[in-house]
Amino acid sequence: MRSLTKSLPLLPLLVCVVGACGDDDPVATGKGTVKFTTWGEEYIEDEIPVAPGPDDESGFTDGWQLKYTKFLVNVSAITVADASGNVVAKLDKPRFFDNVKPGKKDLIEFPNIDAKAYPQVSYEITPAVADAQIVGGADPADLTMMVTNGWSVYAAGTATKGDVTKTFKWGLKAQTRYENCNVEEDGIDKIGIVVTNGQTDVSELTTHGDHFFYDQLQSGDNAKKTLLRFQEKADADANDDGEITIQELCAKNIDPAVYNTSGLPGATIGDFVISLVRTVGHFRGEGECTVKRIDPVPAGVVNPCDEYK
Repeated sequence: MRSLTKSLPLLPLLVCVVGACGDDDPVATGKGTVKFTTWGEEYIEDEIPVAPGPDDESGFTDGWQLKYTKFLVNVSAITVADASGNVVAKLDKPRFFDNVKPGKKDLIEFPNIDAKAYPQVSYEITPAVADAQIVGGADPADLTMMVTNGWSVYAAGTATKGDVTKTFKWGLKAQTRYENCNVEEDGIDKIGIVVTNGQTDVSELTTHGDHFFYDQLQSGDNAKKTLLRFQEKADADANDDGEITIQELCAKNIDPAVYNTSGLPGATIGDFVISLVRTVGHFRGEGECTVKRIDPVPAGVVNPCDEYK
């Protein structure tokens, strides 16, 4: 269910890996263009299906299927820098989009960039602002809603299992920086981007809608598989009105026999879901970035749910 952007030519990619690791920047030869897009992949555009087997990672292991109706994100501070930290391109204003809308959406294009390796690529997901540029056909009313509530990410959808239906509308405030972005393609770790003379390098800032439903944060080649689970979220609907709220998730204790919170704070399903929002941002499909919280922890807040009371 995952898709990566088309690979760059092999020679520039090797230069990217080798050149980005040295102390000196490679000599620029010519000019090129850097373009950033976004996409939510099939999990956000179409659905997260039922997994075909109990240990299969390609869908919900507990018999649920889910369709998003909105997946709103505010992206800011897209930055491209060379190995010395010299910034050559930076986003002028935030971009607001709904990745339920089909297709890849253009965020920004930077022309006339020196053709060489740029190993330092970063971006942020931050609370929406009124002057954000709306892209990809997102609804201006949704931007207003996000600004009013101070949200950076808003996920809404419907989950079904048999004749049971649950809905959710989760607005989240996290401010997160994604830096040192890289991706492994064709067995090569490609750090940042490489601008090629006369060409356009396209980098996709991918959002992963399945991360809200992880039962752990997988790490290492021999780690236990990370599975997608919805049943515990459905069970959190305490008043059984069919809608699962953040507050209900925050009242539902997490079962350590089912979930491994992987060192994230809190003891409830809500704490875990709120923490996982910081992992939705990726680079060029399955690529990773170093994830950093940039919003200060408010006074009196110990666990993530404390901000949503």
